[in-house]
Formats: sequence, structure tokens, C-alpha cells
Amino acid sequence: MDLFVWEKKTYLVAIDYFSRYIEVAYLQVASTETVISALKNIFARHGVPVTLMSDNGPQYASTLFKDFASEYGFTHMTSSPRYPQANGEAERAVATVKGLWKEGGDYAKALLSYRATPLENGYSPGQLLMGRQLRTTLLQVPKTLTPCWPNIKQLRSRETQGKQKQEKYYNKHHRTHKQPELHPGQTVWITTENTHGTVVNQTAAPRSYLVRTGDGLLRRNRSHLRATQQPPPEPTSGEDTVSDSENQLAAVPEDAYITRSGRRSRPPKRLDL
Repeated sequence: MDLFVWEKKTYLVAIDYFSRYIEVAYLQVASTETVISALKNIFARHGVPVTLMSDNGPQYASTLFKDFASEYGFTHMTSSPRYPQANGEAERAVATVKGLWKEGGDYAKALLSYRATPLENGYSPGQLLMGRQLRTTLLQVPKTLTPCWPNIKQLRSRETQGKQKQEKYYNKHHRTHKQPELHPGQTVWITTENTHGTVVNQTAAPRSYLVRTGDGLLRRNRSHLRATQQPPPEPTSGEDTVSDSENQLAAVPEDAYITRSGRRSRPPKRLDL
């Protein structure tokens, strides 16, 4: 069981990766203690997940949460900072909950309706998670409430093929391509910080790297990093020192300039007619 957890304002939203079963917990205060308490209640109902993914909030970076993950025996992973695409599953769950609660009314009944509604694969989140249909306020044939597990192996295979097909069409439409891996010591341009840095290593999270800059270590997604031959600026101290960027500008001809990727560019010479 893989679980995505996202904390939005005073609510904690958790979604199971396979069944898309959503749990929502109200938090009086968004602190590490309240988040752990809400997760313990979810674990008591559904069991401890193998992997739990969350954002990079301070609630999940504390020593108390690390001890909680060690005690319950699950692997905690965080998404890449400043990369919304890495939060797709959880953000989609948050949007679903907002849509269900948009008109007000009975929030619990709205969640029950979602959990009992069949997905594109023909099975509801409740059936995929519990092996049976959930009884709702609508009239149902008693036979449909009898526990009956779907063919999980066949369903997972079909879901995987569907996702691969979607990925293929998405990459073709947006002309995406797989970027080469970065190596320790390689110089990169960090688009989110507008500065150079040096790759330290690749983290356990997919497409995520630790990069050293003049201000310290940063964790960024591969899409935020551009490989360049430009040496990174060294941290300096004192009023008489000159930064590397100033040295670079001084060495560049007057009519040339340095691009964001660190490449020197000079405008073409045109005839003055």
C-alpha cells in the first residue's frame, strides 16, 4: 500500500495510490503532533503503508516524524520542492475533495458517494481497497454487497498499460524527452534560484538532486537543473572581493552577454542600410 499525504490549511488529505480511496482528517493546528495523530487513526483503519509520500512541510521534516516513521516501519518520501507535477496524485485528491464539498451539505455523505462510485476501471475505491461495495443511501441489490475481490493482478496490468499509453501520448504532444542524468561535481544552472551550483548526489526520490550553491545545499528536480560548463560562484566575504559573476562579465566583450544557462552570446552583425 502506497499512501500520498497532503496537508491543506486545516485538513489532511490522504489517498491510496492503487485504489484512489481518499481519507480526510480535520486538524485544529497544522503541527507535527496533530499530523501524526491523524495518520495513526488512518493506519488503525487501513493498516500501515509501505511508502508514504508527502510535501516538504515542516511537519514532515521534524525529528518527531522521523521517529514515527521508524516506529511504524514505513518509508517516508517527499516530493521535489517547487515541482507541482510531482504532487499530481495528492493535488488531484485535494481538488476532488474541494469539488465534493463545494456546495456544502453533509461532507461525510459526499465522501461516501465518492468512495462507492465506480472509477474508469469499473470498480469503486471502496471495492478496490476492501473487496466489497459500500452500502450507501441509494437503493442497492443485496447481492452487490457480497464481498467479491476483483482480479487484482489483471487490473494492475491494465492500469499500468493505460498509464504507459497516456504517458506516450503526453510526451508526443508536448515533445518531451528524457533528460540525461547528472553526475556529482557537475556544474548546473538552477532555474528556480537563477544561480549556478554543483551537483552533490542524486537522492532516493525520482529525478531529484542535491545541489550545492553559495548559500548552501538545495534539493531540486531534474527539470530545474541545466547542465553548463560555467564554474559556480564561490561564497565570498569582505568588501574588497569581487564575485565570479562580476569577473565573468568583465571578461565578456562589450557587445556580448551571458545567458541564463551560462553561455556567452553575441548579437549578430547586421548591415546598417
